[in-house]
Amino acid sequence: GAADATLCQTPSQAIQVKMVHDQAPNGPKLYRGVMHAVQSIYTDFGVQRGFFGGLAPTIAKVSLCAGIRFAGFGILTELLRGRRMRGD
Repeated sequence: GAADATLCQTPSQAIQVKMVHDQAPNGPKLYRGVMHAVQSIYTDFGVQRGFFGGLAPTIAKVSLCAGIRFAGFGILTELLRGRRMRGD
């Protein structure tokens, strides 16, 4: 859920996006590999801006999706229980 988004997805997505942009045809070609990208991002942007810059939108998305999932599950559960009680 939100902890996964905070600790794993946001930093890995930040690295991935920067590396994809770097390797684009008109990209700057700054990174020689993943470890070099991690070191460079840390040096250039720091931990907060470099790896957790998109944290707020990610948490909002995860929270919204979880809320919709739980609400949908609850509605479907109640519908199915109602049908079973009526004998359908």
